Amino acid sequence: MRGSWFAAVIWISAAGCDGALGEDCPAGSLFHYPLCVPEWVTHPCDEDEDDFLDDTCGGDDCGPTDPRVHPRAVEVCNGVDDDCDGFTDEG
Repeated sequence: MRGSWFAAVIWISAAGCDGALGEDCPAGSLFHYPLCVPEWVTHPCDEDEDDFLDDTCGGDDCGPTDPRVHPRAVEVCNGVDDDCDGFTDEG
């Protein structure tokens, strides 16, 4: 469901008073130096890193390996459904 905005919370993981960063992240997040980030940021649910989740993860990205193909893309005449609306090269 792409009409909604998702809020992502990023945590800094400190391992004590010396300020050294550690790898103890809250549930649902992973350590990605120097921060703890939500799992979906580093998870293969957005393989092409276009900020649209792949359909296998409940998203609406119909081109999970092509960052130019996603629901907000501009449809161009190329034989591909660029904007994921079910139609190819319409208009």
